[in-house]
Amino acid sequence: MPGVRLNEEMKLAAAYAIASVVSDAELSEDYIIPGVFNPRVVDTVCAGSDQSAQATGVARRAPKGIGGDDYAI
Repeated sequence: MPGVRLNEEMKLAAAYAIASVVSDAELSEDYIIPGVFNPRVVDTVCAGSDQSAQATGVARRAPKGIGGDDYAI
């Protein structure tokens, strides 16, 4: 998308959010990254990267919800 700025803080926030989806009880040698269809991933990554975008001044306004025009980066 033209004009979208993704900084290192946002990338780290997304990585930490993905990692946080796997609980200690679920964590095993075979399960360290949640599956792509895990419904908690999208909401967790959106929230984490949005907070980081706002904290670093990349987001122009807070989102109203998930998807489409609700995000202004």
